[in-house]
Amino acid sequence: GHTLNNIGAIQSELGAFPKAIQALSQALRSGHESNDRRLLAYNQLFTAIHHRLSGVYTDASDALDEAERSFASIEASSELVRCLCERGFLALAHHNDANAFLEQANQLYPSALPKTSLLGRILIQLQHAIDARDEGSLLVHGQCPNDLPFTKKT
Repeated sequence: GHTLNNIGAIQSELGAFPKAIQALSQALRSGHESNDRRLLAYNQLFTAIHHRLSGVYTDASDALDEAERSFASIEASSELVRCLCERGFLALAHHNDANAFLEQANQLYPSALPKTSLLGRILIQLQHAIDARDEGSLLVHGQCPNDLPFTKKT
């Protein structure tokens, strides 16, 4: 199930949305069958990311709500930081300010983890996405909406 979650996340990042949703659906079934709460929490997070990347922001927000509740129930603090980062990316997708999410994530970031960790790199990506938005870029975390040109605002 964890492998299928990771495959789904990668497929989504590559824009292969049908393959991503298929892998995420299989992982979800595996999580329910094994009653693996961590697997289910990651599945909700990766599903939220998939929906955001595919432009379905309401579903992304709903899945992220579930992920946050699940990670809180298993006391997974670093995963809650990932959820805050994803909230920041969603805020950018909605053309809202994401600085508050970045500040919260940095406050909760486990100081024992180096910035080269996956979580550290996600925090840096969010900072770069906020900086790019502040400079007028239409990009959101490497994604450009289909109906917008790949240029800066004028």
